[in-house]
Amino acid sequence: MSVITINEFFASLFNSVPSTAKSDRNIEITKIYFGFDGKGGTSMEATGQIYGLTRESVRQITHRVCRDISLNDTVDWSVLDRCIEIVNELAPCSAEHVETALFEKGLLTRPFLVEGILNAASAFSRVEKSAFVTKLQEARFVVTKKTESWPKRVMSAATKRVSHNGAVSVDQLSKSMRGLTKEHRESFVRNVIDSVESAVWVGDNSKAWAYFGDKGRNRFLSRVSKIFSVASDVSINEIEDAQQ
Repeated sequence: MSVITINEFFASLFNSVPSTAKSDRNIEITKIYFGFDGKGGTSMEATGQIYGLTRESVRQITHRVCRDISLNDTVDWSVLDRCIEIVNELAPCSAEHVETALFEKGLLTRPFLVEGILNAASAFSRVEKSAFVTKLQEARFVVTKKTESWPKRVMSAATKRVSHNGAVSVDQLSKSMRGLTKEHRESFVRNVIDSVESAVWVGDNSKAWAYFGDKGRNRFLSRVSKIFSVASDVSINEIEDAQQ
């Protein structure tokens, strides 16, 4: 028996609700607010503006729809519970990393943002939800309360090291993170660095060192640029001699 995707789960979940003109609208409101349509969800105010409703009306509607579904004994929650477990296991990491992992496991069809899965965990009181989504500028990260500050902390440390040293190593940044395997820590650091559009990885494909092309200061690159602006031909030996 093949495993259904989370997309199929939500489709069947709402198909079980009695279909009337009014309930169809309420279902759409619930999908939009919680992100069960795969688009990540939005605020009560933004949802209400679409339908000319107050925030309180949206709250009452979404609460009623989710309550009625939770009371339906025929719902098979296994795919939702499995997705939530995987998200908790992978955190902290980029939201895109989670979505890719779920896609590769055959549990979702792209595009579908992980926020909808985590919101469903709360709305239907399913498996304990410890993970949630936070943003670093426009980048989305799945974190826990314990790791909520990590994306910002890693980015701050990376920017500072690049400013002083010209580049930063993944190993250096990952050492301060406790409670994760070395592989998990380094994967998370790479997720954070990759969230910067101007990030440049140095060397081979191992992604061990990186710098930012246009983020903050880079004293090392500035000095190198000044050297080459006045000396078009400089040998490696001359650079090595200058460093000694």
